[in-house]
Amino acid sequence: MNNSASVSHDTLSEEDVGITEFSGNAPGFFGIIKQRFSDFLVNEIDVNGEEQHLTDLKSMPKCPHLDDDTNDVPASDLEPPQGVGSEIIEKIQKLLATSDSKDCAEPVLVPVTDISKERRAAIHKYFNKAYKGLISSTVDEAGQKYIKVTLGSEVGLRREKKRRTAQHLRLCLRFLMYKENMDTMEAVSRLAAKLRINVHKINYAGTKDRRAKTVQLMSVSDITPERLVAAARSIPRVMVGNLHYHRHHLALGALAGNAFTIVLREVKGDDAAIASAVASVGRSGAINYYGMQRFGSRAGHTHVVGRYLLLAQWQKAVETILKPSPLGDAKNAALQQWHDKKISAAQAARLLETCGARGNEHTLLRALAELGDTDWLGALNRLPRNTRTLYLYAYQSYLWNKVVSTRIRTHGLAVLPGDLVSVRESLQGGEVAMSEESSSASAGQLVRRLEEHQISSTDIKQVVIPAVGYAVMMPENDVTRWYKELLAEDGLSLASFKHQHKGYAVCGAYRAMLVVPKNLSHRICYYTDPLLPLVPSDADILKTSKTSVPLEENSTQAITNGSTCTKSSNILENHDIAVNAELQQNVSGEMEGGEQKEKSLKDATENDDKPSSRNSNPSTGDVPEKNHIDSHTGLTSEKSDEGARSPIKALVLRFSLPPAAYATMVLRELLKMHTGAQFHASLNTPSSGGSRKRLLDHSENLPTESQDPASSTSLSQVSGTENSPDETPSCDVASVTKKPKMEDCDLTVQYASAS
Repeated sequence: MNNSASVSHDTLSEEDVGITEFSGNAPGFFGIIKQRFSDFLVNEIDVNGEEQHLTDLKSMPKCPHLDDDTNDVPASDLEPPQGVGSEIIEKIQKLLATSDSKDCAEPVLVPVTDISKERRAAIHKYFNKAYKGLISSTVDEAGQKYIKVTLGSEVGLRREKKRRTAQHLRLCLRFLMYKENMDTMEAVSRLAAKLRINVHKINYAGTKDRRAKTVQLMSVSDITPERLVAAARSIPRVMVGNLHYHRHHLALGALAGNAFTIVLREVKGDDAAIASAVASVGRSGAINYYGMQRFGSRAGHTHVVGRYLLLAQWQKAVETILKPSPLGDAKNAALQQWHDKKISAAQAARLLETCGARGNEHTLLRALAELGDTDWLGALNRLPRNTRTLYLYAYQSYLWNKVVSTRIRTHGLAVLPGDLVSVRESLQGGEVAMSEESSSASAGQLVRRLEEHQISSTDIKQVVIPAVGYAVMMPENDVTRWYKELLAEDGLSLASFKHQHKGYAVCGAYRAMLVVPKNLSHRICYYTDPLLPLVPSDADILKTSKTSVPLEENSTQAITNGSTCTKSSNILENHDIAVNAELQQNVSGEMEGGEQKEKSLKDATENDDKPSSRNSNPSTGDVPEKNHIDSHTGLTSEKSDEGARSPIKALVLRFSLPPAAYATMVLRELLKMHTGAQFHASLNTPSSGGSRKRLLDHSENLPTESQDPASSTSLSQVSGTENSPDETPSCDVASVTKKPKMEDCDLTVQYASAS
């Protein structure tokens, strides 16, 4: 196999990163993904399974009073814990009696070698509460463990009090962040800059995609609600709300998944065929590929960088990150000059500062200027560890995609002897990562290998494929062989993931081979104005003071009687479809041109539909927009494109996925089309009409009921349709575009039948 991670061209295709197969053989249909970023809404689902929605911008909670566990209590009122006998208490009292003496008092040592961590904590807490002026710490002396109790200086006591208060009593402020057309890292960086705090003080469970309108939970310490809200107000396309205090910061990965509301535009296909395709995906799921967003949109693809890091080829890794892209902006012009050795690293760094590009490229160039032009590893170590890890994860993801595609081509969706299955039902199509402390023993607590007699009773949805690393258990079948072959082609082995430099070691993970979207529902609708959103975001709903009605599966309204649209009685209440142009004057939308001309691309991947990567793929083919900025929110409002048009079909999907799963891969399975941002951007250009028609005409490229691809051997077949895929029900334009009264909040669409 010639599957090296190196690629000779700047634009990646799905085939380049191993995305080649489909899990089902239901026919696909045509639709454009993310024609506008308002077509992609993401709402985080917290660990309790609650979908997060921005509903409150005004409440400013007061920090609740907490009883201070560090307040002094008379020792006589407290029961000494086990391990603190009368002899120890007598020594403590003598120690306190010397507090006014200038002589140095001997510390009191409490032996705790055979005492559990919980009991040691109880002893520390006892001394802290019962005796003022003492500091306790756990020490090792001569192979024995002791709690050492000493008199504290005034400065030391203040420091200890502050440490304990910070550790046990400080509440963090949790809030929801709403953002538009901006990746999570950029939004957090801007907010931290406005608050004048380190960016690492703002915590979140995962990253959300850039070309979307997203809502996610975050936390921050030592910031008042008023200060947070004031800072957010000065950041365009960002809002914060639903503030409340909590004892704990958010940890990375502390979420149950993400809920998606997605609009596919310019849909071509019979309604019944579309409904069948949706039902098929809801029943059988999709291959759980790592999406294109994982691998970056810029010239230096992230998985290639990851391979160089594992090979310890530090110079190549740095040069790949600093590889200029053909955008032609000031940033890439500076990178090109450095690449051509026309300017020094210091000069290139200054040029990047001039154009406001202070990302990973700037960090590397500054490091090379300070450490020397050949200290490549030192420069890489200046990058945040999370960023370096993302490059390694990208290569890991590339291998996973390749192996899974090879498996499906070879064995279809059959369960194999030696496969791994999760012992945790909570995985449910997601991914569980191993930690640095993981071992083969703990790996066995997460997965088990299948024996021959267990094959018939195992569903393929239970099978997990390891994302290779040093701490994972490997299957005893072809999967392990394929991994070894791919790694050998790249000059690596399984042992390479236990890197000699700890910061570049990869533990590994277990990822379900298939993912089935939950709560999948769909609607077919028609629109005439491509400049208006078809689903309202949380900001839209707040602006119009209306309540969104959840999508219901197959909740479509019939279009009948030839060219006459039958208006449904519940159209006025369906605010989760298009809001009319008058109401849209002051609701959130997209920046001029959708900000399609980005000044720079990010350095590490931002998952287009989940948290854990840092790069996004900007589209350059958005439908032209006519927007203005709301002076109060910094969000943008979309204006209607006047003039009657023929109605255009759209499909509105709503579903949820576990963490680390990609919505674009569900869409790929549904459409049987490429999902790359550049591909779908090309469909929006005036010259794309011919290629679009050719794509539709060449239906033999899509799986049909008569085909029997290896990727669908174990899936049930779905009935097809005899109607033409280009058939669109006729509809009277006047009834679609009729301007409603403002107070009615009428909609500019009608619904088509799915029957």
